[in-house]
Amino acid sequence: MKIYLAVMIIIALIVIGLMIIFTVTKRKRTQTTNYRALFIVGLSFIPVSIATKNTRILILGLIFLLISLLNRKEWKNEKRWLGLTQTEKATRLLLMAVGIILLIAGVTLYYLKT
Repeated sequence: MKIYLAVMIIIALIVIGLMIIFTVTKRKRTQTTNYRALFIVGLSFIPVSIATKNTRILILGLIFLLISLLNRKEWKNEKRWLGLTQTEKATRLLLMAVGIILLIAGVTLYYLKT
């Protein structure tokens, strides 16, 4: 029983130490929040939560959506397709192709399972 208590105390000290480190380093950062990306993450959490029947993910997705919509004026503007370089266009096309392939594979595996 004493070993469990010692392990719990060590883990608690590590967590507290990490919290202190993150708090100190956060004060030095000047990075702003990308609310548009937060909106996309929240929007993608909703179908995942419905598919997995997990209400916690649904609530988290709705919170992300709410926070990002309340800060709509601070959304970062991204480049339009015409303003991208050739390498940026190729990268985006590759990411879209991989996403579509993963979507098709996921739907196929879902229907094969049921």
